[in-house]
Amino acid sequence: MTLDGRYACDNAAFRSRFGLCEDQLHGSEVPGISSHALCSLACARLTVSLAGIANPLNVVVQPLLARNLVIGYCARLEAWPLREAALEEAPSYIQRALDSLPFGLTVWDAGDRLLVANKSIADLYHSHGVTMVPGVNRIETVYAGLKAGLFGAKFTGMAISLEDFASKRWLSRPFISGAATIERLANGLWVKITSHVCENDFIVTYYERIDEPTGNEIKPAATAEYFLSLLRYLPDFVVHIGLDGKPEFINAPFAEALGLDGWETGQALSPEFFADTFGTSLQDMLKKLSVGAPPVSFDQRLRKADNSFVWLRWSAHGLFHGDKPVGIVATGRNITLEYSQQQELKHQSEELAKKNRSLEQFAAVVSHDLKAPLRHISVFADMIVEEAANGNLADVTVYAQQVRSSAQRMDRVIRRLLEYSQIAYKIAAFSRVNLADIAIQAIQNLESQIEEAKAELLLSKLPSINGDPDLMRHLLQNLIANAVKYRRKGVAPRIRIYATDKGAMVNLVVEDNGIGIDPKFADRIFTAFQRLHSDDKIYEGFGIGLALCKQIAESHRGVIELDATYRGGARFVVRLPQNVNLKEQSS
Repeated sequence: MTLDGRYACDNAAFRSRFGLCEDQLHGSEVPGISSHALCSLACARLTVSLAGIANPLNVVVQPLLARNLVIGYCARLEAWPLREAALEEAPSYIQRALDSLPFGLTVWDAGDRLLVANKSIADLYHSHGVTMVPGVNRIETVYAGLKAGLFGAKFTGMAISLEDFASKRWLSRPFISGAATIERLANGLWVKITSHVCENDFIVTYYERIDEPTGNEIKPAATAEYFLSLLRYLPDFVVHIGLDGKPEFINAPFAEALGLDGWETGQALSPEFFADTFGTSLQDMLKKLSVGAPPVSFDQRLRKADNSFVWLRWSAHGLFHGDKPVGIVATGRNITLEYSQQQELKHQSEELAKKNRSLEQFAAVVSHDLKAPLRHISVFADMIVEEAANGNLADVTVYAQQVRSSAQRMDRVIRRLLEYSQIAYKIAAFSRVNLADIAIQAIQNLESQIEEAKAELLLSKLPSINGDPDLMRHLLQNLIANAVKYRRKGVAPRIRIYATDKGAMVNLVVEDNGIGIDPKFADRIFTAFQRLHSDDKIYEGFGIGLALCKQIAESHRGVIELDATYRGGARFVVRLPQNVNLKEQSS
């Protein structure tokens, strides 16, 4: 009988005497047993009534012991001529018989607690520092054996908590029932492990020593362990995820990336692991997977334990039992380098498209601005030829001066075009740039214009950024020169240069008290050869300076804008990142 007073089994003599069938009384309650027998470890004489037997029986109840642990009760008819001393010694005889077996044997109850372990298996575990005494938990004991390397090499490269370990299929009861596996022990011996699940949910396991298997004799368990070892150290990330969204297996590279040490940590992953890693919910992922369907592929940016980032290309496969999903296996390949190259190629393509558009616009404007002096030259040249043919040379000198003036203008346009192409499309050589030093250099280059206009410059403290010092000097020089040029008549120019910190960005500001710019021209002024003042005798120039500033700002991953809210003159704001990656930009 069991500890809770239920009928467990009987012998053939008892069934024959009372005309019972085998297992007829199995699982039925035995009135009076649990209420009396559990209170004492001594023998008790009781009268019990059993279903199927007409008259009550007088029985002697004796506790069954395994290494001083009560595992059940034995009842005999009081009239049987059996010595009580022999009955009391029966449990020890049973234990001695089990210890004499040439193979290991364990018995676990329905709660996964150890009931019996013979000397062979107890000594095997004890040699690896694992104690097997009645009452220890099956999962904890096997877990400790795996950590100690009882079955060959220690299990590493897997991250799993003790609770999750208990749910592993290869240790679960449906999987174990009747299963036989072959394992190689740490001492080099091979054992065949056979497990059975009894009707009372007890697990009985036999450990039988065998000769070393070769070739096709190696059983699936050994083959599975071989492939498991390959998965552990595969360079790609491998993870097996259960329906609860928690990983049941993680190979070594993935565990290392997540900052886990493997089995030794006993560390459970957060419930958010799936969504954080794959960027979607488990349910949404399962909807995309079906039996026989191709794997689902996607890219994901993963933050590693050292706070660095890696880009992975995942391929997820569904695991099914029939049509029912039971989990997901996903493999992730590191595509960080490939992704960086793709992003750089994308950026270069965008830059190329932008420059192509700029060149098209540039070519159209250049064509227009060069045609005007050429038309003048052509017209006056024809007039010179006509006047000379008619012998009228009085106006030839005037016409020749017009030709020379147009040629000189065209020469200036070409030189400005050359300057624009050399600066606007220059490949930036990035380094750490102190904007205050750059501003001083720009002011020194414009010293004569500043003195002539009696301009006042106010230079505030400026930060350092990653950029090209030559291009940044051209940018500031153009903005300061414009502030000096477009001054109010009779008013000395007053120019302020300062910066404001906007987190990852710096706002570099050049502000003046000049004639200002109508906000409706805020975009037009940054186009090459677009001038707001047609009379270049008053404000000479070709409309290239601000176009250059725009190109330089964009080459630094920034922008330049006219502050349309400013009314005291003109205010230009150049927004620049403080810490553009030097290697990325210089390449």
